[in-house]
Amino acid sequence: LITNSLSGTGGPKSAIQLFDNNMTFSGTIERNIVYNWATGLSVDSAGGGMVTIRNNQFQVGSNNTAADHRSDAPISGFDYANNIYSAGGQSGVNKIEGARKSLGQWSSGVDETNARYESVDYPDPDRNTARYASSAELGNSFANFINAARGTNRDGITSVFSATAINAWFRAGFTGIGSSPAVEEGPGVRGFSFDDSTAPRAVYVRFTQNVRPSLAKSDLRVINSETGERVEIASMTWSAEKRQARFNIRTADLPPGLYHAMIGAGKVENVNGTPLAVSRGFEFGVTEVAARTSAVATSRLPQLMSVGNWRDIDLLA
Repeated sequence: LITNSLSGTGGPKSAIQLFDNNMTFSGTIERNIVYNWATGLSVDSAGGGMVTIRNNQFQVGSNNTAADHRSDAPISGFDYANNIYSAGGQSGVNKIEGARKSLGQWSSGVDETNARYESVDYPDPDRNTARYASSAELGNSFANFINAARGTNRDGITSVFSATAINAWFRAGFTGIGSSPAVEEGPGVRGFSFDDSTAPRAVYVRFTQNVRPSLAKSDLRVINSETGERVEIASMTWSAEKRQARFNIRTADLPPGLYHAMIGAGKVENVNGTPLAVSRGFEFGVTEVAARTSAVATSRLPQLMSVGNWRDIDLLA
Protein backbone atom coordinates (compact mmCIF):
# COMPACT_ATOMS: atom_id res chain seq x y z
CA LEU A 1 0.00 0.00 0.00
CA ILE A 2 1.63 3.24 -1.20
CA THR A 3 -0.73 6.12 -0.55
CA ASN A 4 -1.22 9.84 -0.04
CA SER A 5 2.12 11.26 -1.20
CA LEU A 6 2.78 14.99 -1.18
CA SER A 7 4.40 14.52 -4.59
CA GLY A 8 2.42 17.42 -6.01
CA THR A 9 4.28 19.84 -3.73
CA GLY A 10 7.86 18.89 -4.52
CA GLY A 11 8.17 15.40 -3.10
CA PRO A 12 8.98 12.24 -5.07
CA LYS A 13 7.03 12.18 -8.32
CA SER A 14 6.59 8.41 -8.68
CA ALA A 15 5.35 5.89 -6.15
CA ILE A 16 7.32 3.13 -7.91
CA GLN A 17 10.22 3.98 -10.19
CA LEU A 18 12.27 1.40 -12.07
CA PHE A 19 15.73 2.53 -13.07
CA ASP A 20 18.57 0.09 -13.77
CA ASN A 21 21.59 2.44 -13.64
CA ASN A 22 22.90 0.81 -16.85
CA MET A 23 22.81 -2.66 -15.27
CA THR A 24 20.66 -5.66 -16.06
CA PHE A 25 17.52 -5.51 -13.95
CA SER A 26 15.01 -8.27 -13.20
CA GLY A 27 12.21 -8.35 -10.65
CA THR A 28 8.48 -8.49 -9.93
CA ILE A 29 6.10 -5.67 -8.98
CA GLU A 30 2.82 -7.18 -7.86
CA ARG A 31 -0.26 -6.74 -5.64
CA ASN A 32 0.41 -3.10 -4.78
CA ILE A 33 -2.18 -0.37 -4.30
CA VAL A 34 -0.82 3.02 -5.34
CA TYR A 35 -3.13 5.90 -4.47
CA ASN A 36 -2.97 9.69 -4.86
CA TRP A 37 0.51 10.15 -6.34
CA ALA A 38 1.61 12.32 -9.25
CA THR A 39 2.71 9.15 -11.09
CA GLY A 40 1.88 5.65 -9.95
CA LEU A 41 4.53 3.72 -11.90
CA SER A 42 7.51 5.07 -13.81
CA VAL A 43 9.57 2.64 -15.91
CA ASP A 44 12.61 4.57 -17.04
CA SER A 45 15.65 2.72 -18.34
CA ALA A 46 14.98 -0.59 -16.60
CA GLY A 47 15.56 -3.53 -18.88
CA GLY A 48 17.93 -6.17 -20.06
CA GLY A 49 16.44 -8.78 -17.76
CA MET A 50 12.83 -9.80 -17.13
CA VAL A 51 10.51 -7.40 -15.30
CA THR A 52 7.02 -8.57 -14.28
CA ILE A 53 4.35 -6.00 -13.36
CA ARG A 54 1.08 -7.68 -12.47
CA ASN A 55 -2.07 -7.47 -10.32
CA ASN A 56 -1.46 -3.89 -9.19
CA GLN A 57 -3.87 -0.98 -8.79
CA PHE A 58 -2.45 2.38 -9.87
CA GLN A 59 -5.03 5.01 -8.86
CA VAL A 60 -3.91 8.65 -9.14
CA GLY A 61 -5.65 12.01 -9.40
CA SER A 62 -6.82 14.06 -12.37
CA ASN A 63 -4.13 15.35 -14.77
CA ASN A 64 -1.67 12.81 -13.36
CA THR A 65 -0.36 9.58 -14.87
CA ALA A 66 -1.07 6.08 -13.60
CA ALA A 67 1.85 4.44 -15.46
CA ASP A 68 4.59 5.94 -17.61
CA HIS A 69 6.67 3.49 -19.68
CA ARG A 70 9.77 5.28 -21.00
CA SER A 71 12.25 2.43 -21.24
CA ASP A 72 13.87 1.88 -24.64
CA ALA A 73 14.61 -1.76 -23.76
CA PRO A 74 12.75 -4.39 -25.83
CA ILE A 75 9.15 -4.78 -24.63
CA SER A 76 9.72 -8.54 -24.61
CA GLY A 77 11.67 -7.96 -21.37
CA PHE A 78 8.49 -6.73 -19.62
CA ASP A 79 5.47 -8.74 -18.60
CA TYR A 80 2.53 -6.44 -17.81
CA ALA A 81 -0.55 -8.36 -16.66
CA ASN A 82 -3.93 -7.66 -15.04
CA ASN A 83 -3.22 -4.16 -13.72
CA ILE A 84 -5.93 -1.56 -13.08
CA TYR A 85 -5.17 2.06 -13.96
CA SER A 86 -7.01 5.31 -13.24
CA ALA A 87 -6.13 9.01 -13.41
CA GLY A 88 -9.23 10.96 -12.52
CA GLY A 89 -11.40 9.72 -15.37
CA GLN A 90 -9.24 10.94 -18.28
CA SER A 91 -9.06 8.69 -21.33
CA GLY A 92 -5.28 8.74 -21.69
CA VAL A 93 -4.48 7.37 -18.28
CA ASN A 94 -1.04 5.95 -19.13
CA LYS A 95 1.92 7.14 -21.19
CA ILE A 96 4.43 5.45 -23.45
CA GLU A 97 7.59 7.48 -24.09
CA GLY A 98 5.86 10.57 -22.65
CA ALA A 99 2.74 10.42 -24.85
CA ARG A 100 -0.69 9.64 -23.41
CA LYS A 101 -2.28 6.44 -24.68
CA SER A 102 -5.81 5.11 -24.85
CA LEU A 103 -6.49 1.72 -23.35
CA GLY A 104 -6.15 0.06 -26.74
CA GLN A 105 -2.89 1.83 -27.49
CA TRP A 106 -1.47 0.95 -24.07
CA SER A 107 -2.51 -2.70 -24.33
CA SER A 108 -0.87 -3.14 -27.72
CA GLY A 109 2.16 -0.98 -26.84
CA VAL A 110 3.19 -2.98 -23.75
CA ASP A 111 1.39 -6.22 -24.66
CA GLU A 112 -1.00 -6.11 -21.68
CA THR A 113 -4.16 -7.54 -23.13
CA ASN A 114 -6.03 -7.70 -19.81
CA ALA A 115 -5.23 -4.15 -18.65
CA ARG A 116 -8.15 -2.08 -17.34
CA TYR A 117 -8.70 1.67 -17.25
CA GLU A 118 -11.13 2.10 -14.37
CA SER A 119 -11.44 3.67 -10.93
CA VAL A 120 -11.53 1.36 -7.93
CA ASP A 121 -14.14 2.28 -5.32
CA TYR A 122 -12.27 1.90 -2.04
CA PRO A 123 -14.32 2.03 1.19
CA ASP A 124 -12.24 4.71 2.93
CA PRO A 125 -8.97 5.54 1.13
CA ASP A 126 -8.27 8.95 2.67
CA ARG A 127 -7.46 7.78 6.17
CA ASN A 128 -4.78 9.68 8.04
CA THR A 129 -2.94 9.67 11.35
CA ALA A 130 -5.39 12.04 13.01
CA ARG A 131 -8.27 9.67 12.27
CA TYR A 132 -6.25 6.71 13.49
CA ALA A 133 -5.65 8.58 16.75
CA SER A 134 -9.40 9.12 17.06
CA SER A 135 -10.22 5.46 16.34
CA ALA A 136 -7.71 4.39 19.01
CA GLU A 137 -9.11 6.93 21.51
CA LEU A 138 -5.85 8.89 21.63
CA GLY A 139 -7.30 12.25 20.57
CA ASN A 140 -8.21 13.69 17.19
CA SER A 141 -4.99 15.05 15.70
CA PHE A 142 -1.56 14.01 14.49
CA ALA A 143 -0.07 15.83 17.49
CA ASN A 144 -2.26 13.79 19.85
CA PHE A 145 -0.91 10.57 18.34
CA ILE A 146 2.72 11.69 18.55
CA ASN A 147 2.35 12.94 22.11
CA ALA A 148 0.69 9.70 23.18
CA ALA A 149 3.45 7.64 21.56
CA ARG A 150 6.17 9.76 23.16
CA GLY A 151 4.47 9.40 26.54
CA THR A 152 4.57 5.60 26.38
CA ASN A 153 7.23 3.90 28.46
CA ARG A 154 8.49 0.34 28.17
CA ASP A 155 6.10 -0.99 30.80
CA GLY A 156 3.04 0.83 29.49
CA ILE A 157 3.33 0.30 25.75
CA THR A 158 0.16 -0.88 24.01
CA SER A 159 -0.55 -2.55 20.68
CA VAL A 160 -2.15 0.59 19.20
CA PHE A 161 1.38 1.86 18.54
CA SER A 162 2.55 -1.30 16.76
CA ALA A 163 3.23 -1.28 13.03
CA THR A 164 0.94 -4.31 12.69
CA ALA A 165 -2.09 -2.48 14.11
CA ILE A 166 -1.42 0.79 12.29
CA ASN A 167 -0.79 -0.83 8.90
CA ALA A 168 -3.89 -3.02 9.24
CA TRP A 169 -6.05 0.02 10.00
CA PHE A 170 -4.79 1.97 6.98
CA ARG A 171 -5.07 -1.05 4.67
CA ALA A 172 -8.67 -1.58 5.81
CA GLY A 173 -9.48 1.74 4.15
CA PHE A 174 -8.76 0.03 0.84
CA THR A 175 -9.88 -3.53 1.52
CA GLY A 176 -12.69 -3.05 4.04
CA ILE A 177 -11.21 -5.88 6.10
CA GLY A 178 -10.30 -5.35 9.75
CA SER A 179 -11.58 -1.79 9.88
CA SER A 180 -12.76 -1.80 13.49
CA PRO A 181 -11.12 0.78 15.78
CA ALA A 182 -7.75 -0.26 17.17
CA VAL A 183 -8.79 -0.09 20.81
CA GLU A 184 -7.60 -2.77 23.20
CA GLU A 185 -10.18 -4.72 25.18
CA GLY A 186 -8.85 -3.75 28.59
CA PRO A 187 -7.19 -0.60 29.94
CA GLY A 188 -3.45 -0.03 29.96
CA VAL A 189 -1.00 2.46 31.40
CA ARG A 190 0.45 4.76 28.76
CA GLY A 191 3.06 6.43 30.93
CA PHE A 192 4.17 7.88 34.25
CA SER A 193 5.81 11.15 35.21
CA PHE A 194 6.80 12.92 38.43
CA ASP A 195 6.55 16.68 39.02
CA ASP A 196 8.46 18.21 41.93
CA SER A 197 7.86 21.81 40.81
CA THR A 198 4.52 22.06 42.61
CA ALA A 199 3.30 21.76 46.17
CA PRO A 200 2.05 19.17 46.79
CA ARG A 201 4.29 17.01 44.62
CA ALA A 202 2.53 14.99 41.92
CA VAL A 203 2.81 11.62 40.22
CA TYR A 204 0.94 11.55 36.90
CA VAL A 205 -0.36 8.31 35.43
CA ARG A 206 -1.76 8.28 31.88
CA PHE A 207 -4.17 5.51 30.92
CA THR A 208 -5.25 4.20 27.53
CA GLN A 209 -8.93 4.19 28.49
CA ASN A 210 -11.31 5.85 30.92
CA VAL A 211 -10.79 4.25 34.34
CA ARG A 212 -12.14 7.12 36.45
CA PRO A 213 -15.21 5.29 37.89
CA SER A 214 -12.98 2.67 39.55
CA LEU A 215 -9.99 4.88 40.35
CA ALA A 216 -9.06 5.81 43.93
CA LYS A 217 -6.02 7.49 45.46
CA SER A 218 -5.10 4.18 47.12
CA ASP A 219 -4.66 2.52 43.70
CA LEU A 220 -1.19 4.05 43.36
CA ARG A 221 1.44 2.53 45.64
CA VAL A 222 4.51 4.70 46.17
CA ILE A 223 7.32 2.98 48.09
CA ASN A 224 10.55 4.47 49.41
CA SER A 225 13.08 2.11 47.80
CA GLU A 226 15.60 2.61 50.61
CA THR A 227 13.32 2.17 53.64
CA GLY A 228 10.52 0.06 52.15
CA GLU A 229 7.94 2.41 53.67
CA ARG A 230 4.80 3.29 51.78
CA VAL A 231 4.22 6.97 51.01
CA GLU A 232 0.78 8.38 51.72
CA ILE A 233 -1.19 9.77 48.77
CA ALA A 234 -2.91 12.95 49.94
CA SER A 235 -5.46 13.28 47.13
CA MET A 236 -6.19 12.40 43.53
CA THR A 237 -7.67 14.30 40.57
CA TRP A 238 -8.63 13.14 37.06
CA SER A 239 -8.32 14.75 33.62
CA ALA A 240 -10.93 13.29 31.28
CA GLU A 241 -9.34 14.96 28.25
CA LYS A 242 -5.95 13.36 28.84
CA ARG A 243 -7.17 10.19 30.59
CA GLN A 244 -4.67 11.10 33.22
CA ALA A 245 -4.69 10.84 37.01
CA ARG A 246 -2.73 13.18 39.24
CA PHE A 247 -1.78 11.69 42.62
CA ASN A 248 -0.77 14.42 45.06
CA ILE A 249 1.87 13.81 47.75
CA ARG A 250 2.74 16.26 50.52
CA THR A 251 6.27 17.61 50.24
CA ALA A 252 7.08 16.54 53.79
CA ASP A 253 6.24 12.93 52.88
CA LEU A 254 8.87 12.81 50.11
CA PRO A 255 12.32 13.22 51.66
CA PRO A 256 15.34 12.86 49.35
CA GLY A 257 15.63 9.36 47.98
CA LEU A 258 14.60 6.87 45.29
CA TYR A 259 10.96 5.85 44.99
CA HIS A 260 8.95 3.23 43.12
CA ALA A 261 5.37 3.96 42.01
CA MET A 262 3.03 1.21 40.80
CA ILE A 263 -0.53 0.61 39.68
CA GLY A 264 -1.29 -3.03 40.46
CA ALA A 265 -3.03 -5.47 38.12
CA GLY A 266 -6.77 -5.50 38.75
CA LYS A 267 -6.70 -2.24 40.70
CA VAL A 268 -8.50 -0.22 38.03
CA GLU A 269 -11.15 -1.06 35.43
CA ASN A 270 -12.53 0.56 32.30
CA VAL A 271 -16.18 1.59 32.04
CA ASN A 272 -17.08 -1.96 30.91
CA GLY A 273 -15.56 -3.52 34.01
CA THR A 274 -12.48 -4.94 32.29
CA PRO A 275 -9.51 -4.69 34.68
CA LEU A 276 -5.91 -3.67 34.13
CA ALA A 277 -4.26 -6.98 33.22
CA VAL A 278 -0.63 -6.29 34.15
CA SER A 279 0.95 -4.23 36.93
CA ARG A 280 2.78 -1.13 35.72
CA GLY A 281 5.30 1.05 37.52
CA PHE A 282 8.30 3.36 37.34
CA GLU A 283 11.03 4.80 39.54
CA PHE A 284 11.71 8.44 40.31
CA GLY A 285 14.11 10.35 42.51
CA VAL A 286 13.86 13.31 44.86
CA THR A 287 17.02 15.32 45.46
CA GLU A 288 17.81 17.22 48.61
CA VAL A 289 17.36 20.51 46.73
CA ALA A 290 13.95 19.46 45.41
CA ALA A 291 12.81 18.43 48.88
CA ARG A 292 13.64 21.87 50.26
CA THR A 293 11.98 23.98 47.56
CA SER A 294 8.76 24.59 49.53
CA ALA A 295 10.78 26.52 52.13
CA VAL A 296 12.73 28.60 49.61
CA ALA A 297 11.74 32.15 48.76
CA THR A 298 9.66 32.47 45.61
CA SER A 299 12.29 34.66 43.95
CA ARG A 300 14.77 31.79 44.01
CA LEU A 301 12.49 29.07 42.66
CA PRO A 302 13.52 29.40 38.98
CA GLN A 303 17.15 28.71 39.96
CA LEU A 304 16.28 25.55 41.87
CA MET A 305 13.67 23.92 39.64
CA SER A 306 16.33 22.80 37.17
CA VAL A 307 17.80 20.51 39.82
CA GLY A 308 16.13 17.17 40.41
CA ASN A 309 13.17 17.94 38.16
CA TRP A 310 11.87 14.66 36.68
CA ARG A 311 8.84 16.13 34.97
CA ASP A 312 7.97 14.38 31.68
CA ILE A 313 10.82 11.84 32.03
CA ASP A 314 9.42 8.79 30.27
CA LEU A 315 11.24 5.89 28.63
CA LEU A 316 10.13 5.38 25.04
CA ALA A 317 10.33 1.69 24.19
